[in-house]
Amino acid sequence: LLKSGACPNSFVDSYGCFSLLAAARTGSSRLCTELLEAGASVNATDSLGETPLAAAVRKLHPKVVGVLLNAGARTDQPDRWGRLPIDGIVCGSPSSGSPAERDIRAALTGFPSATIECKMAIVDGVEERCVAGTAP
Repeated sequence: LLKSGACPNSFVDSYGCFSLLAAARTGSSRLCTELLEAGASVNATDSLGETPLAAAVRKLHPKVVGVLLNAGARTDQPDRWGRLPIDGIVCGSPSSGSPAERDIRAALTGFPSATIECKMAIVDGVEERCVAGTAP
């Protein structure tokens, strides 16, 4: 459908889910790339304010996270409850989690051992403290 000129932003279900969000949730980096190349809105939200980036983080799809970040996905766009995409991945100890979690932490923060303290340091604009390992 995309090759025949269908608008990638035209499908939205009754919950506000749209094509790019569905592709991000399922982990299809190829479909996300195709939708973005066809003009899909990378920072669009569903009825709860979830973005494709937040969905990919929550569902542990590091390749999709990379595709979305490269397309300009905002890391500072909160959902309806004020949660940022990074909130879905930074809980736990710095060395905990699967390789997918570490890859996503690295993509969002620049280093794989991001903790909630580092997330707060980044939000507060003092990420250099986090990189240096001196975040509160």
